[in-house]
Amino acid sequence: MSIKHFLSTAWRLVPVLILAGCQGASDSSSGDSAGNVGCEGGGDAANTACYQVQLVGQWKAADHGALPGGAHFTSPVIASHSDAYSLFKAGESYASAGLELLAERGKTATLINEMAGDNGVKCRTTMSGFSSPTAQASANITLTTSHALISLASMVAPTPDWFLGVGGLSVLDEAGAFRDDLSADVHTYDAGTEEGSGFSLSNAATEPPEAVDYLSPSGTGFTSQSSERIEPPLARVTLTKISDGSCP
Repeated sequence: MSIKHFLSTAWRLVPVLILAGCQGASDSSSGDSAGNVGCEGGGDAANTACYQVQLVGQWKAADHGALPGGAHFTSPVIASHSDAYSLFKAGESYASAGLELLAERGKTATLINEMAGDNGVKCRTTMSGFSSPTAQASANITLTTSHALISLASMVAPTPDWFLGVGGLSVLDEAGAFRDDLSADVHTYDAGTEEGSGFSLSNAATEPPEAVDYLSPSGTGFTSQSSERIEPPLARVTLTKISDGSCP
């Protein structure tokens, strides 16, 4: 939640590696099973491609101020999907139960199972090895021309409900063909589900919940080049086409 909302509601507070495309892993940071990872249906090889998703952490004291003790990211959840599915939209959507659990506790299973039950999702998986503030890790995932969007989320810890996120990044070019590669910043978001400022855990729930939005740096403990969101971003993602057809 925003620091402005936190201050205005303080009186209410009470004490309080690479994975082959559709293979699972355990969330070692939380002890939580990866859940129902996998892909739905096959696909025409001409309209299907296997991509490597690489995440690089960029959380550094020189850019973001002193890191808290135990600073880390949790296992990212990744989905390939159509525009019928949305993991989040900044300033518009509210966190699902699965995204709330990931943002607050690093748990992945509920979010994975939500994706498995959504017809807009093609594949969902987790990534191992992305933990330290400057970690580099990757996972492979299958996309199709009809399910050409990538979304992902990873908890920024220890924090109330802040997460790294990408919401609906397309791997298609203007002509509708698969790109060979593309990169994007991975920004930090506030899930809008838990009170608290700074690097803290297990705070009171935000009632009513707020929409997911960029994390405003004011009062968070982050040093930032922007007053609107954390800059430079805490991570960057690169998508590289490995082959035509589904991932092995």
